Amino acid sequence: MDKTTRKPFTLFLFLCWASAIVRSRGYLSRSKAITRPATADLAWQACCTVGAQGAVAHLEDGDTAILTMADEQTAQATMEALQGYFDTLNGVDFYKSGESRDSYENKVARILTERRVDRRDSGYAASMLPLVARIRERASADNARKELAKDAAHVGRVGERIKLAATLERAQWRDSDYGGYYLLAFRDSAGNELVWFSGSAGAERTAKLGEGAKVQLVATVKEHGEFRGVPNTKLTRCAVTPA
Repeated sequence: MDKTTRKPFTLFLFLCWASAIVRSRGYLSRSKAITRPATADLAWQACCTVGAQGAVAHLEDGDTAILTMADEQTAQATMEALQGYFDTLNGVDFYKSGESRDSYENKVARILTERRVDRRDSGYAASMLPLVARIRERASADNARKELAKDAAHVGRVGERIKLAATLERAQWRDSDYGGYYLLAFRDSAGNELVWFSGSAGAERTAKLGEGAKVQLVATVKEHGEFRGVPNTKLTRCAVTPA
């Protein structure tokens, strides 16, 4: 049986081999697999040539992967973590409709529900390993944010022009269908979060100040919102200068 077989494998078995490969050589997506095979392709090959019968797979690039009990534990923990993640997001309706999340998560949730992997979906299945790592990192960051901002509140009144000192905590460029823009997140001395979304030259200058920069912020309060359990104040018409 070669790596092009159409026969599906159990998700558990596939994740066991994916874990073994990631453990020895790290994760590599197909989009970045230029000089060596992707994790998904090596895991698929291991499933085809060894399956559940042996502990060692001889891979196409001359390397080997050794399946251990730790990989079985990783596979099981990965499925349980994703099950909890999707259940927390949307409950059982997520798996039925698939309309409330992006297409990537829809595909991952479907594979998780079916508990089997075919060649076509092997890339999505392999990506479950780094996805769980990102989910855990995000949960840890969210807990840190909540602790840091446990007394946080909204700033000003909607429509009010405010002036305050703050720290630039996050400066991230994002692409969209209508052109790119910056996400700029600030925190004032009271621990309150303020965010500004803009593709303006002023936003670009602010981003170049770098995360951690102390600034003077003059802005109009656009909206009072919340992000992952923490109140935030959305801003517009911002003028930012180094403190």
